[in-house]
Amino acid sequence: MSDLSPFRWRFAIATGLFVSLSCGGLAAAQSFPLTHELQTGQVDEYGIVHVEADDDGALVFEVEMEPERVGPRSSIRRVFFNLLPETTDLQIEPVDEGDSVHFVAHPSRRKLARSGARFDWRIDVHPPTGSERGRRGEGSALPVARFRVFADVPLVVDDLFPVSLTRAGDAVQMVVKMQQGRTPEGERVRWVGGVFEPDEEPPPVLSSQPEEPVILR
Repeated sequence: MSDLSPFRWRFAIATGLFVSLSCGGLAAAQSFPLTHELQTGQVDEYGIVHVEADDDGALVFEVEMEPERVGPRSSIRRVFFNLLPETTDLQIEPVDEGDSVHFVAHPSRRKLARSGARFDWRIDVHPPTGSERGRRGEGSALPVARFRVFADVPLVVDDLFPVSLTRAGDAVQMVVKMQQGRTPEGERVRWVGGVFEPDEEPPPVLSSQPEEPVILR
């Protein structure tokens, strides 16, 4: 019988997940469903992060929360992720032309609250001036955020696959910090994370048997 603790088992599984994904060469567009509330341990479909690599070596993020699960007044405030290439020059810009939401990229070395998870980078999401301090409601809600990050080296989606572990041993690759997040039952939703799930459908399996020749009579 193995003497590995449950934590070490989870770490081994998470490490194997990263290695298998990296070796698989998955790029293009991929998704990170946000299904785990880091502080409460609750599991639900809180939202999703879509990431796509563009032709310029940048990564385009679309963070979308599910209002029915996090509440209509919830707002995205920070996005955390790991990045395999070591870089100190991560740049960011909004995707939507004329977007008044302001994004700032920072290195992130501190643990996320009581979860114990640690990430390489964080993106601060600032809503339009005045909306955050205004009335709590539609004006301050920010359920969707779109931005593009690029560095001094070309980036691909696979670069986001390194995992972080919570104190409970749960593997996460992407975390979003919410403000004013509440479940339909009234429970607070603040830190939601998840791991990679392929966006692309597998190709059809072709039969290895040759077709029978057609005999013309």
